[in-house]
Amino acid sequence: MRLYINVINNEIFENIEDLLFSNDKEIAEWFSKTFVGELAEEISPQYEIQVKSLSAIKKVFWKDAIKKMLDGIYWGTEQCEWLVPTLRETQYAIDQFKKFNKEHISHKKLNFVFLTSYWGSPIVKNRLEENFAYLDSNAYAINPNSKKVEVVVNDVGTLTLLKKYPNLIPVFWRLFGKTLKMPLVEANGWEDAVKIPGEIMKNKAPEEIKQIREEITHNQKKMLSRTALHTPQFWSFAEWQGVKRASLDYNERYPDMFTDHNHNIDVYYPYGIIFVWRLCDTCWVKDIERSYYPLDRLCARECKKFDLFIKNFDPNTYKTFQRGNAQYMSNVDLSAIKGLIASDLEHRLIYTPLI
Repeated sequence: MRLYINVINNEIFENIEDLLFSNDKEIAEWFSKTFVGELAEEISPQYEIQVKSLSAIKKVFWKDAIKKMLDGIYWGTEQCEWLVPTLRETQYAIDQFKKFNKEHISHKKLNFVFLTSYWGSPIVKNRLEENFAYLDSNAYAINPNSKKVEVVVNDVGTLTLLKKYPNLIPVFWRLFGKTLKMPLVEANGWEDAVKIPGEIMKNKAPEEIKQIREEITHNQKKMLSRTALHTPQFWSFAEWQGVKRASLDYNERYPDMFTDHNHNIDVYYPYGIIFVWRLCDTCWVKDIERSYYPLDRLCARECKKFDLFIKNFDPNTYKTFQRGNAQYMSNVDLSAIKGLIASDLEHRLIYTPLI
């Protein structure tokens, strides 16, 4: 399995060394300075998740996993069209990418991957086309090994745009690969989620009841963990569109989600999408009286200044965050991914230090 890092914007790119290679105290100081905390009474829970998830990666792979195993950078964010970068921001990110490659992973050339969101505004379409034209014409310099640039897409519109650029390779993001998410499983585990008809248990001995329950639970877990990526119809459509790689959220509750894959899979860790929509309810933070909700207009990207976290059902295990128009849930335990690690396919773990 390959290791990649998702850097969502240039502010984080400028401090990526601190997030990956500093000690805990230095990282905590960086968090305190970065998030202004106008709505928070304590340091961002993302600090705890970042430290624990980085430790989990080192445990599953090895201590120097970032420097020894890192194969590339996924740059950008996928949930909001107004966070799609300008061409100038992309060029700056590529400069930061090359600098990071030279200073920290000098023994090999890293791969640069560009992320996009779903969109509806012609302004964003123009911005994307500027980026695509630049990436296509400079692919040989950005990624000298492959001479191609992978672009993560979220909608058919972006997929259609890419057909004009021969050096850009589409990758399906999480919105293309549907997964079943069950609140009962997330909150209480499989014991409350698995339903066993009472008549099956009638007139059965205790040991037989236990065996039946274990068998039904195993079968239901496997069935409920299936995703669109497990179906031949999904990959028939992907191959028709020239797509050979698709994405899943990491979720430690669903280990069967990461088995029986015959195609290359990207797994995003440690933050999984709960929902994403066009309405952004983070923008009102700076101007509560106006209740400002931008839809089809320019956005000031105020969401980058805030870290909104939500107290949920199991604060010791899962933490939920609002970032712009998307909500995420953290999953730290990496044990569910062992099936992909042992695979002969080129699966990727996409590690996101910050959302």
